[in-house]
Amino acid sequence: NQAILHNLPPVNADDRSPALAQWIVKHGQERTPKVRIDQEAAALLAKWIGGDLRRLAGEIEKLSLFAGGRTITTADVRLLVADESEEKMWNLTDGLSARNARMAMASLAELLLQDDKLEFMILASIASNYRTIARVKALQGRGMRADSQIAAELAISPFAAKKAMGVAARYSDTQLANIMDRVFQANVNMVTGGDQQTELQLLVADLTMG
Repeated sequence: NQAILHNLPPVNADDRSPALAQWIVKHGQERTPKVRIDQEAAALLAKWIGGDLRRLAGEIEKLSLFAGGRTITTADVRLLVADESEEKMWNLTDGLSARNARMAMASLAELLLQDDKLEFMILASIASNYRTIARVKALQGRGMRADSQIAAELAISPFAAKKAMGVAARYSDTQLANIMDRVFQANVNMVTGGDQQTELQLLVADLTMG
């Protein structure tokens, strides 16, 4: 397999194009025994992982063992392969919560590079993050302190509750209200014709100021 990796054409680590999907199909065909990967499954692997060749080879190995000789499908990929966009979305909201402009901007850039149709999903995640912080802050004001109790009250995971609890004290109620107004304005601008990626970049810049 290492020889195959070296013999195939080089791929940019950030590549998520149709050409990368073709590379994935070709890599499967060059293996011994051959691994059949349908085009949609290859495209999903390209979208989720990008041009990290070593990880791609490892994921193809895992998928081939699971498929047991049949063609690998998108259902297999969704079952066995982790979508890196979820981790990057957490990095974005963590950066915003900490007002870490560099981290937030870098995570936003990675998400947009991975998929240029994620703009409204990103905006929804940003809104949900601050909404959760506001709700956690309100419950803390009512005397709730245990992350498990807050998680149950808000029907969120204890992990998400603990993250929100860790930053809620950094924000006043007024600041959170202003943030939600700014997020709403970004949504209006994006819906009414503003360049969506630019609007997200401006939003992230505003939310990480001071």
